[in-house]
Amino acid sequence: MNKKSKKRGFTILEVVVAIALFGFLYVGLFNAIFVGTRMLPIVRARIYAKNILNTQCEILRSLPMDHPFLTNDGDNNDLEDTTAPDFARIDTFTITDSLRLLHDIRWNIAENMPEQNMVTIRVYVMRNLGATRVSLWNDVVRWRGE
Repeated sequence: MNKKSKKRGFTILEVVVAIALFGFLYVGLFNAIFVGTRMLPIVRARIYAKNILNTQCEILRSLPMDHPFLTNDGDNNDLEDTTAPDFARIDTFTITDSLRLLHDIRWNIAENMPEQNMVTIRVYVMRNLGATRVSLWNDVVRWRGE
């Protein structure tokens, strides 16, 4: 009597390959989640710093040109100097009642740059986030006649 054997289920090799494939997928997924959660505070700090930078640039754009915050210290080559800026202040960015972030805002002024009767104001916003330092900058260029 000839019996036909019906094959049911998976072979042990197919099961091992499937487990290995799912293992690699899970390791990749958990690694992406881990990296994402580590990067979240840094990305959030950059977003807050960018908002503060934009706000400070708008404030400096709206000031009259004879305002004391827009006076140059006489050195036109110090736009990139963050150690001894023309002006500096600390800003507190309040997220919730229990979470306040301190940002260091500095700006330097250069007269007649890029052209005659123009003023370039370079604004820096910096914040230390553990071992990571968030530092952003933007230039505001205004005519002296404004």
